[in-house]
Amino acid sequence: MYITALESIIGILIIGVFINSAWKSYSDRIESEQSRKIRESLKESNKSNLLAYFSYLESVIDAYRHINYDITTPIAARNGGVDKFNFGFKFSDLKDMLGPSLRMRYGFPNSVISIYFNEEKSLVGEFKYVLANFGLEDFPRLKGLIINFLSVSHVTNFEEALVGYAKYPKENSTRKMLEDLIQKFDELPPKEYHQSNMLTPVIVLFQTIPIKMNLVNEIVKEFVALSQKT
Repeated sequence: MYITALESIIGILIIGVFINSAWKSYSDRIESEQSRKIRESLKESNKSNLLAYFSYLESVIDAYRHINYDITTPIAARNGGVDKFNFGFKFSDLKDMLGPSLRMRYGFPNSVISIYFNEEKSLVGEFKYVLANFGLEDFPRLKGLIINFLSVSHVTNFEEALVGYAKYPKENSTRKMLEDLIQKFDELPPKEYHQSNMLTPVIVLFQTIPIKMNLVNEIVKEFVALSQKT
């Protein structure tokens, strides 16, 4: 009787352990599936909010593209209706960046270079907002591109120096000297000019504008690709 009772107890315990194990396995699967669905739901919600914000962000990007066209195009060659940025612009094409943009929205007295830095600061602010308020862990390429743009913008900000030259009257000898130096070269100036306090900021600008414009274009492509994914 004792042996039978013991066998019965052991049998009950084994059945209980089996049932508990089966239930735990089932419960874990349900919990895992629920967690997956929640993550997918949050990802879709975040993606939807991100794309909704892009509808506004695109206007800031367009303004940045327009001023990049102005800064790399001499006044005589600018076309108010077609602002297609030319990645093959010449160093000498920057010669009118200290002058006005001639766009009504900016006001005639404002120099192209001052507007350029203002538009870049606006775009930098928007990209920082995107990084801070949208979970981009699910969109690593977009996150990487934005961080790269912010990094390049941070290390190439010569606003104080270049805008300072633009504040001089057009007849000022210092400003005229800089404009003459810019017009002197179609390609990147020789290395001996790279240490010039006057020309170095312009050289850095010439080298990094295409980099930043390429990053901006790639960022837009990522947003477009996200909008096309179901």
